[in-house]
Amino acid sequence: MSGNLAQLFGRRPVIMGGIVFFAVGSAVCGSARFFAVLVAGRAIQGVGAGAIQALSSIIITDLVPLRERGVYAGITGMLWTTGAAAGPFIADGLAQKATWRWLFYLNLPLSGLAFFIVAIFLRLKKPEGKIREKLSKIDWIGNVLIITSTCSCILALTWGGIRFPWSSGKNLGPLIAGIFGLGATLVYEALWAVDPMIPFVVLSNRTTVSGYIATFVQGMMTLAIGFYLPTWFQSVKGASPILSGLYLLPLSASISPSTIVQGIIIARTGLYRTVNFVGWVLLLLGTGLLITLNAHTSIGLIVLYQLFMGVGFGLLYSMTFAVLAPLPLHGASPSEALSFKTPSKPAFLLPSS
Repeated sequence: MSGNLAQLFGRRPVIMGGIVFFAVGSAVCGSARFFAVLVAGRAIQGVGAGAIQALSSIIITDLVPLRERGVYAGITGMLWTTGAAAGPFIADGLAQKATWRWLFYLNLPLSGLAFFIVAIFLRLKKPEGKIREKLSKIDWIGNVLIITSTCSCILALTWGGIRFPWSSGKNLGPLIAGIFGLGATLVYEALWAVDPMIPFVVLSNRTTVSGYIATFVQGMMTLAIGFYLPTWFQSVKGASPILSGLYLLPLSASISPSTIVQGIIIARTGLYRTVNFVGWVLLLLGTGLLITLNAHTSIGLIVLYQLFMGVGFGLLYSMTFAVLAPLPLHGASPSEALSFKTPSKPAFLLPSS
């Protein structure tokens, strides 16, 4: 939805709104006295974080030709990795030595700084038109369908095996409804939406589709590993929260350099398929080796496995090229259109026809 709004109202007001939502959500969480208030604050945070994450990528796309985006994505990845590396120490230290509320209050000065920088320095062309006309172009039905369907699936996956048995109707009902709703969203977007939230031109070729599938799988692996390893360190190795953050450092610290390297390689050679292939090999090797972990596994081996995964994750930032390279550059200048040459063969995941 934030991308839809940015297309109509411009990038600057939408990302500034996302920052405000994120700050307000953080303040609500930090001051929460009841669990329901904490959940509500996290929901507000999520709205803001979603807009910030989406608009960061969109703004890079606006400013930088496709072939050079890997370098800038690497810089963004470096900042993300710095936060990911420092976050466990800061968060675990506060949770262990102070209060968890500061995990949220720390976002307030950072949000203020980000808001100020965007307000002063970000200068992009604002779309013209009246507000009423712009609001009429928002795909409200599509947004409602996808938001409610996604929330329904998330509720079922959260409740399963914890609040309700997986086979319970109270758990299967939301899951089935959510999956059906996502299917209905795609049908509506393809057949009836006047200004679709999901332009089906992005699904018009198998290179892009394969890139989206791979991005989905990569995202699942990123979140799963980020959740699993700290839990394993604390429950199996008996590590404290702070020590658990230290054990996770090799994974966090290796993503950023490899992200920058992939950006440089692709900017100079355009070989995004090769970079993707190497990234998947390293990521699958690292995650596959996790099955060998036990209480007596040395920290040295765990560090090595994390380095495989971290470099793999970093190289897979090049997935952007697999998704965007074949798509038409609407409104692009001739120099931009020629700045990146798409290989004659399809993407790395599918054989040539």
